[in-house]
Amino acid sequence: MFKLFILGFVLLTCTITELRSDPAWFNKDYWLKQGLDAIKAAKARKPIEKKAKNGILFIGDGMSQTTITTARIMNGQNNGRTGMEEFLHFETFPSLGLLKTYTVDKMIADSAGTGIGYHTGIKSYRGMIGVDTTVQYKNCSSYHTGADLKSYIVHAFEAGKKVGVVSTARLTNASPANAYAHSAHRRWESDKERNENVPEPNLRLRCKDMAVQLLEKGINFNVFLGGGRRNFLPNSTADPEYGTKGYREDD
Repeated sequence: MFKLFILGFVLLTCTITELRSDPAWFNKDYWLKQGLDAIKAAKARKPIEKKAKNGILFIGDGMSQTTITTARIMNGQNNGRTGMEEFLHFETFPSLGLLKTYTVDKMIADSAGTGIGYHTGIKSYRGMIGVDTTVQYKNCSSYHTGADLKSYIVHAFEAGKKVGVVSTARLTNASPANAYAHSAHRRWESDKERNENVPEPNLRLRCKDMAVQLLEKGINFNVFLGGGRRNFLPNSTADPEYGTKGYREDD
């Protein structure tokens, strides 16, 4: 995020003194026509009342307004334009909105706490997965099944829909994990990471790591595509592709 912000700043400052404006920009009628065309298009838009055939939640993790602006400008400048007049494709969708990403305990949220919000519609704590505020952060003994929050993907499955999760990150990472998992700590992706934070063996049965949860609950999913194979492999087994050992301590 920080690197992208700096990149956006550099792009903006570099183009201020060398801006090659479209000649049409200096004609007031150009801007008036743009505004009138936008109003006309908005008035002509009709609500879609049919039942949706498919639903896709596409998450650009960490993709803030600054990141979007940077991408828009870079796209335009790479094609010989100024960049400010560009639109990314999703910006042309008929309905757009903004959302607030705070959690109940933090102004600056993370992808775990915000994941609870967009998967379940309920705000909870930063750093946790699929649970409400009756669970304490990193506290396995405070976890109880009554705190589990059901994701919209599980609701869809129960309604007879085919469902899946595709991620460029680990499938046990916070954003995809909120689709199926419940955990007092986002880092409990394998039993190794959970065991480091949960010293009492009897408590570990209550707090299953997210790789195990995926295997248990993932049977209800039609598709799982993503990374994070290390969390499913024993630490005595080498990854067939990279040669590194797995993380699991339960063989």
